[in-house]
Amino acid sequence: MVRQNGIDIISGKFGNHKQYRPDHVVHSPDQVKGLQFDYIVCTYKCVSDMQPSSDVIYPYLEKMDRVKLPYIVLIQNGVDIEKGVYDTLVNTNNPLARAIITLWNTSWGALSTLARAPLRDILTAEALPYTSGVVRGLMLEVLAVARAVGLNEHRLPAKLLDDTYRLALIGTPAKVRLSRNPDTFFDTKEDAFLPGYFKPSILVDLEHGRPMELDPIFGNIVKLGRKHNVDTPRLDMVLASLKPTQLRFICNARGEQAETQQSNIYDALPSLNVTGNAPILS
Repeated sequence: MVRQNGIDIISGKFGNHKQYRPDHVVHSPDQVKGLQFDYIVCTYKCVSDMQPSSDVIYPYLEKMDRVKLPYIVLIQNGVDIEKGVYDTLVNTNNPLARAIITLWNTSWGALSTLARAPLRDILTAEALPYTSGVVRGLMLEVLAVARAVGLNEHRLPAKLLDDTYRLALIGTPAKVRLSRNPDTFFDTKEDAFLPGYFKPSILVDLEHGRPMELDPIFGNIVKLGRKHNVDTPRLDMVLASLKPTQLRFICNARGEQAETQQSNIYDALPSLNVTGNAPILS
């Protein structure tokens, strides 16, 4: 019917459009595998007790690039119909689901912040022998915690680590050789994903003396690692390096004196430490 007659769109906002014909009309998700959508618009009747909308939508997402998932638009009758879709496709009620969003910040962003340098400075040919392995190690720690709390390959694909790594590497001023073949180089581009002078927001906050998103980006992942017996030494170091400054920024924002914090009590027990194990003092 759609192929033959098209769709009549009558809209007070966007005007009337007769016999609009989509570029593709398909009968099943198998017919669109490999296509990348910007939006998935759902206009079918929502009968969730028969087939949840998440079950209808997921096959269209299965083969997509996890870094560029589409917006899901629900044009359906009902109240709170988005909850099932959100809980199933976006949020599994697992506190590390946001690691997909923060993966870049916990790796490239972390190193840029500790170096107090824009992204380009840690992507030079001279710096990469030192920075590249650390970035990969940070990503692997996030992945290890994710697996421990139940984010499997479906929810957090390991390929996302490579994708995140390459997003920054595209902007390197260096010529990156991928093998011992002198003619094989990584394809860098002038119109990189991020400009060379880019600084992560946490570094911008640090430079301006503002409280940083330290716990949401690093602290919560580290705490989950402790809870599930996953060591995160690199993330521990990032958190430990930035926490003293963060505490000072928070005191300043509250109008308090940082010196007053020194009178608080610290229990020197390994089990009470957020990062790693400290020796028991006698």
